[in-house]
Amino acid sequence: MSLFKRIVSNGIASTLDKLAKMAEHLLLVPFFIYFWGVDVYGEWLTLMILPTVFALSHLGFGNAVGNTFILEYLGGAKNKAANTLATGISIINYGVILISVISLLILFGLKEFGIFNKMLINPSEAAISIYLMFCIPLVTFYLAVYEQFYKLAKKAHIGIFISACTTILKIIVAVVLLNHGSGPLGIASGFLIITIIMNIIYIYISKKIFKDKDLKEGKFDRNILGFLFFKGIGYFLNPLWRALYFQGTTLLIRVMLGPSAVVIYNTMRVLMNTSAQVFNIVSSSIYPDFQVAVGEKNPKKVNNLFSFIFISNIIVAIAFMIFISIFGKDIYVWWTKGKILVPNDIWIYFISSVIFYAMWFSQSLIFESHNKPYSLTLTGILVSIISVSTTWFSIKILGINGIGVGVLIFDLTMFLVLSKISSNLVKSSFFQIFRIFGFKGVRK
Repeated sequence: MSLFKRIVSNGIASTLDKLAKMAEHLLLVPFFIYFWGVDVYGEWLTLMILPTVFALSHLGFGNAVGNTFILEYLGGAKNKAANTLATGISIINYGVILISVISLLILFGLKEFGIFNKMLINPSEAAISIYLMFCIPLVTFYLAVYEQFYKLAKKAHIGIFISACTTILKIIVAVVLLNHGSGPLGIASGFLIITIIMNIIYIYISKKIFKDKDLKEGKFDRNILGFLFFKGIGYFLNPLWRALYFQGTTLLIRVMLGPSAVVIYNTMRVLMNTSAQVFNIVSSSIYPDFQVAVGEKNPKKVNNLFSFIFISNIIVAIAFMIFISIFGKDIYVWWTKGKILVPNDIWIYFISSVIFYAMWFSQSLIFESHNKPYSLTLTGILVSIISVSTTWFSIKILGINGIGVGVLIFDLTMFLVLSKISSNLVKSSFFQIFRIFGFKGVRK
């Protein structure tokens, strides 16, 4: 399959995956409310806070193992790659068992102290349900590792498609269980069973389509373990700066302007972030081959593929900005039932930030592909602090319009800083990207 066809296949699979995830969030809500009622569903959402936060941790060690493995393998260090794979899988195995036991003990303690007694859900059912939902991200720790097999086989679309099927099956199972009167325990059990089955299928197929006997000779290496932990912390901390920026800004706005301004900030952010769904589809379509090119140390191909990602996202951003400029206010009024009035200046600031978001979002892929998580994490923390400080200063001067200034400053600063740092990894300046952008390179 040619590179161009792989990108198209990845794009189709990624679109299906995104639509499935959107459907999971949108379609299941009315079913939960209808069968459980608003109060019980609210309790369920409360229970899911901890598993949801915990799910972010798989972005740490799993990504560290996966990215290290593929770069070593493609770089010709197959023995080291085999040892990385063996070491990583061993630690994940022990980690899954250890975390399972610790989380079980913690939940047992919470139940004994009566934490769940005040909930509308039966305390025992609540405790077991939250434990089962804890187990779901645990069993997905392996996916970031075996995802690399699909990339090496140049069949990333198959892995993405399996992910989409997993989400679709969860939706179907949830609707069926709810129709048969299942409560939180039934739903949690159903989700866990589907996840385990589909993960087994995911791993089995990855080993079928990519075979290398040398990988079976890998051995546990303590030196590699230390390296993986160091990288893993970098990936694990990635959500930190996002929380610092979003939650820090939200808290600041609440203190300075009140709850109504918080609603404006969060609803406008949600509306603008819909563009990220398309950015993700574009990136997911090209990223597998982009990382392979990085591992193969093919600078020309790396530059062409990055240019394709970069300019595609810019085109999407411009189209989105035009669309929102024309229809955004009408959509917002319909969405919020006309109960929230957003000043024109805030619209201008938020819409203007989209183009810079598209550019730094594209650049962020460079650091993961090169297995350099700290470059993005530390930049995000620094820029988040600058943005929150700017928001405070802007609100002091401009009042509510200062919210938009902080958003624009964040995306603009992220773009400028990441442009400088990423230039050492991908040898293309901002202006060179437009000159070297070649569809011929994509079609080869």
